[in-house]
Amino acid sequence: MSERFELLKLERQPIADSIGADPFSNLDALRIDQQFGADLGLRREAPTVRRGKPSRNEWVRRHPSPEWTITTAILHFEEDGRPDSYLVAPALRDELAADLRLVELCATITTVGSPLIWEVPVPPPSMRENSWHESRRRAAELARTRWVRVASNMSTKSYEIFTTSADIPMPQWPVASFEELLRLAYAAHYIDSLEHHVVRNLRGAI
Repeated sequence: MSERFELLKLERQPIADSIGADPFSNLDALRIDQQFGADLGLRREAPTVRRGKPSRNEWVRRHPSPEWTITTAILHFEEDGRPDSYLVAPALRDELAADLRLVELCATITTVGSPLIWEVPVPPPSMRENSWHESRRRAAELARTRWVRVASNMSTKSYEIFTTSADIPMPQWPVASFEELLRLAYAAHYIDSLEHHVVRNLRGAI
């Protein structure tokens, strides 16, 4: 056995010993700096983006920039007993006007850093805003500057709005742009043809 091989064997021995050792006997070895990912140049992507509204247990913040909100029309459709929403191509809005809802699509994020496109109803100018929509709009406005949680209250027919004085740090927003978040949320939920299965279903053509 060569001298060089013996030297390598001696150098590697402590590593093998540390792997087999009790991992809880040296907590300093387990500790890691919170900037670990940043030091490696890692960045957080957004693999999935939900759409709709926050669940009753989620605390959310809205992106403060007005550029991260867009007013548009969506179509709500219940499929397999579950309500869902679809963006509609501008060219089809007149054709599908009876089934469309005017909304603000707001970029929001949860305390665990999960992005959400919050669909906030916008009342048509000729209609009175109902209490459900009004309370959701107030919550979305508050979420620009503080953490907010919403929960439906059937007795008041509105959403209860909760804020917190706790010092919850702002999670890191995904590196994706607002346009990319919208694409991730609605690419598979975009109606650009009257032959789309949702439109055919609404017209009884399935």
